Amino acid sequence: MDKNTIIDLFNKQVVKTPDNTALIVDNKCFTYKFLDDNSNQLANYLLENCEIQLENLVGIKLNRDEWMIISLLSVLKSGAAYVPIDIHYPKQRQDFIEKDTKCKTIINQEFLDKFHLVSSVYSDHKPANVLVSSRNLAYVIYTSGSTGNPKGVMIEHRSVVSFLRHIDVQLEFEDLNIVAATTNLTFDISVLEIFGTICLGKTMILVSEDKLSDPEMFVEEIKKNKVEVLQLTPSRLQQLVSVLFKSPLLYLQKLLVGGEALPKEMYNFLNEQTNLETINVYGPTETTIWSSFLDIKSTDKLSIGKPFENEYIYILNDNELPQPIGVVGELHIGGAGLARGYLNLPELTMEKFIKNPFIEGDRLYKTGDLGRWLADGRIEYMGRKDDQLKVRGYRIEVGEIESTLLRIPEITDAVVLPYGNDNLVTELIAYFVSNKDYDIKTLRTHVGQDLPDYMIPGHYVRLEYIPLTNSGKVDKRLLPSLEGLSLETGVEYVAPKSETEKRLAAIWQDVLVSDRIGVHDDFFDLGGNSLRMTRILFKINNEFEVNVSLRILYRFITVYELAEFIETMYENEEIVSDKFDSLKL
Repeated sequence: MDKNTIIDLFNKQVVKTPDNTALIVDNKCFTYKFLDDNSNQLANYLLENCEIQLENLVGIKLNRDEWMIISLLSVLKSGAAYVPIDIHYPKQRQDFIEKDTKCKTIINQEFLDKFHLVSSVYSDHKPANVLVSSRNLAYVIYTSGSTGNPKGVMIEHRSVVSFLRHIDVQLEFEDLNIVAATTNLTFDISVLEIFGTICLGKTMILVSEDKLSDPEMFVEEIKKNKVEVLQLTPSRLQQLVSVLFKSPLLYLQKLLVGGEALPKEMYNFLNEQTNLETINVYGPTETTIWSSFLDIKSTDKLSIGKPFENEYIYILNDNELPQPIGVVGELHIGGAGLARGYLNLPELTMEKFIKNPFIEGDRLYKTGDLGRWLADGRIEYMGRKDDQLKVRGYRIEVGEIESTLLRIPEITDAVVLPYGNDNLVTELIAYFVSNKDYDIKTLRTHVGQDLPDYMIPGHYVRLEYIPLTNSGKVDKRLLPSLEGLSLETGVEYVAPKSETEKRLAAIWQDVLVSDRIGVHDDFFDLGGNSLRMTRILFKINNEFEVNVSLRILYRFITVYELAEFIETMYENEEIVSDKFDSLKL
């Protein structure tokens, strides 16, 4: 077992290449020495002013800039573990995570401002005098929980180090030096983008929030910085595909796609219409980032490939016996990547992290994922045993959403189901029972107080009762389809009149799966979100041959407002983009 910590790997790289560029963000370059010196200062400040002890938890609530990276390093150098908390999360969710972790302190902008006032006191850049073991916690990342609250997954240094060692060799990253960091800290694949870069001597391109939200700016950032490794979820790739492959990707060498099932249509496109080496990766948060991989050009059969050499996968039946080739069972993962368990949830930890029936003293993680062995030793993913979903790469327990709905006054029953195609869940539908008339805006407001954007249903359907099977389970076959059943927005319906309004309304109807769009209906009240916004962006720019940005769509969120803006563009002859072919979005 590797005895190194994440900080050990980083320190060795600082000694080896102190003046090399470790980080680029918004055209600003930062060396390994800069990150080391500043994180030493902040680590000592944490130890002296916050009384940090080994394995204390420290929250990180920062924007995407160099100080986010410095803060992560400083927490690990102090002997603590970091807890990412998205600044865009609802306050109730932020409060729950802070309370559940008993965070020793929270590093936010206010915290950094106070540090900068006294940072000169720590100008000797002396490393923190803390002995950290590979078995100590590195981070706690929260995923959706079935009981109404998220659960914290505890990952140790050794699991991350083992992963980094193997991915660098098995995915042949050694000669690739420029890696894009595009993922929110609350998603564990960010660990690869950050520490898989600065711990292995590479350069991280930290893509800022504004560029992440604009496909054109995002792709420009990737191309301008000559990014060689890019990691995306299938949902994110689907947002970007028309822009990403619009012109040759001269420097991009590897594309990692994971976090949710890769749709067959996307697989075929990447396999047949691009020369890019694309790796389909799979793995739950509980087994540290990725557990298996497939070079999609190595086979004509879509699968999640084979395990990395530091992990192993069993496919077992309900009696914990191995399934033969071709027979579906539950994936159980063992090896160096296993989490310590769930924070403050010992019973759930015992339920999900079981004794390995084949190796004494070893553990396995019960993923809840179904799969089967293929004849060539690869694994085909076959879905879930339970109601857990992946939406935009984030793992979601629908029970948490249903519990939130049931806390709304006069809602007596609720069930949440996925909506999408080809295994890619793009939206959630909430069916509920209530004697009270609710419009979409009111429900979204209630739900949005507790849940992040990716967990808020896009559609709401009111029923007299939830249909059940003879065994008392929800009979999904009897639930009505969406057409014509979604709630009203609470805004008086005004039909599209002008040609521009009609064309825009047709686009909205298609993307929002709605049979009627009023010109004054709010995009978000209709179930819109960032993913749907990007799909609408592509369709508008193609349909009208304009170059509208995401910023404009967020500003003009009704058909009426957007039609006025586009007509003004035509009047001023601000037509700048050509139509381009795209994969169906």
